[in-house]
Amino acid sequence: MDEALQLAQRKILEESSLAHHLSQKRHVHARCVRLGQVPECQLSRVPRADEVGRLICFVGTVTRTGMVKLLETRKLQGLDTEEVSRCDGKKFKEVVTDTGDMPDACRDYQEIKVQEQVTKLAIGNIPRAITVILENDLVDTCKPGDDVSIIGTVIRRWRNFTPGDRGDVEIVMLANHVKVNNEHRVSSLVTDEIMHEFM
Repeated sequence: MDEALQLAQRKILEESSLAHHLSQKRHVHARCVRLGQVPECQLSRVPRADEVGRLICFVGTVTRTGMVKLLETRKLQGLDTEEVSRCDGKKFKEVVTDTGDMPDACRDYQEIKVQEQVTKLAIGNIPRAITVILENDLVDTCKPGDDVSIIGTVIRRWRNFTPGDRGDVEIVMLANHVKVNNEHRVSSLVTDEIMHEFM
């Protein structure tokens, strides 16, 4: 969706008579604030493997937030040898660049753990949790204990590899929008009768 926004900006710059007053913004992100009332898109349970690749809305409670990190999305690589007649894909080294040469290649990154809301589970069920990846402006938007609605894409991610062990894949969510629902929960507890006492 972000690429579509960049394309739309370029098209407007090409066709607009006010193009000399406009500039293209590089760090623009499309956010889906709400999905339609389609039951397949609204989940109160942790997404499963059959939902991989789908855009869904998951409602849960944040149990843990990770540290905010700087994610490097791109690196320059060069040949480790002087001969350039053929490339066997094994002799590469990182090209050293000055700090700040590639600001577009870095973004804020945070992982949070969100579990199913206990109030929406059947009696005797243990709430399950899923890792949610937050990037760019979504980082630091919630804290542990917050009830959140997260719109995002369900993806597969390889866990860390260790020599001699079998590779393992986990299901995670790549967030597109995060909404903290704490204020809704508090306002639902305040009845008209209680409000009348304070007026």
